[in-house]
Amino acid sequence: MKNAFFSRDALLAELEAGANESGQAVYEMYCGIAGDSVSYNQAALRCVESVHSKLVIGECVAHTVGLMIEGVSNVAELRAIVERTREVAVFCEESQACAGNV
Repeated sequence: MKNAFFSRDALLAELEAGANESGQAVYEMYCGIAGDSVSYNQAALRCVESVHSKLVIGECVAHTVGLMIEGVSNVAELRAIVERTREVAVFCEESQACAGNV
């Protein structure tokens, strides 16, 4: 779904349209929805939550992403993958710099 402002009816229609195109339920197509703290966005989010209770509803995208990253960083296996990926990226960057390809 693109970045846009939606009334609660338009937001529900957009969610349903995406799901209908794919033949999936809304909760299978989307994991959640987030908006800022403006009152009309909060009203739209509450409406979506009442209709699609399986979706994760977030109020502030930046805060929600921060919490997700914090949560993911607490999973040892994922932290190890991120660290290894960082090591590989640094190696590739240094190798290209040494070869004069950067």
